[in-house]
Amino acid sequence: MNSTSATEVAPRGVGACCAVGNAVLHGLLIPSHLEEVLYIGVLFALGSAVMLVVAVHWWPCGMPRSPG
Repeated sequence: MNSTSATEVAPRGVGACCAVGNAVLHGLLIPSHLEEVLYIGVLFALGSAVMLVVAVHWWPCGMPRSPG
């Protein structure tokens, strides 16, 4: 049985929130970068997608369970 402690869940949650924030920030910058230099806008879009995947992967699933 795999148990997840609070010391494992908290850093994962913080990492996931940072990844979402990064994706949102880059997502907001995409339109301005697409107007200036197309490939930079495309890279920002790809980076946002990757960070969302990372956030979903890191997101803690459920609360830690006590043994027993």
